[in-house]
Amino acid sequence: KQWYQRRVRGLGITNQRETTAVWDKKTGKPIHNAIVWLDNRTNETVKKLIAATPSKSATHFQSVVGLPLSPYFSAVKLHWLLENEPQVHGDNVLFGNVDTWIIWNLTRNTDNGQEGIHVTDVTNASRTMLMNLNTLQWDDGMCKFFGIKKEMLPKICSSSEVYGHVAHGKMKGKPIAGCLGDQQAALFGQQCFKEG
Repeated sequence: KQWYQRRVRGLGITNQRETTAVWDKKTGKPIHNAIVWLDNRTNETVKKLIAATPSKSATHFQSVVGLPLSPYFSAVKLHWLLENEPQVHGDNVLFGNVDTWIIWNLTRNTDNGQEGIHVTDVTNASRTMLMNLNTLQWDDGMCKFFGIKKEMLPKICSSSEVYGHVAHGKMKGKPIAGCLGDQQAALFGQQCFKEG
């Protein structure tokens, strides 16, 4: 074994949140290019979504998901994909931010047909506009509003647990045991464990 295979006990994932990916769970191929967090192609979509809320306000759902309607967040990007990319409606389509995409690919074994593990953590899920802040689960009302099937969404997990094991390559068998959005990971990396 190489030194890194002996010394590495597990892997952690950190990523820019909000970037939206959709792929076919059978082939593993992306259905559309990822839409990055700063992409503004959904500006008009946001205007239509705001008009569809009972209050006609960007902050209508803020008490549920903690976020205003904005091009920034994943649910708006996924809604845009559902409106503009017919293949996204297929039964084998999965959605995830970059953390989910990476974990799915690391745990997928094409040799034996094992599908990847489809998970995310709360720090990533919280930036989708689909996670209920009280339950820390996907919100039925938000999914309905955006026209998103819950079956395509990853399971929401804690930020520190074993999600699965690497299925291939030089790190095969190593646990993937952490997942944090970039800002939270930076705080943790700087040992900011207390207020102040």
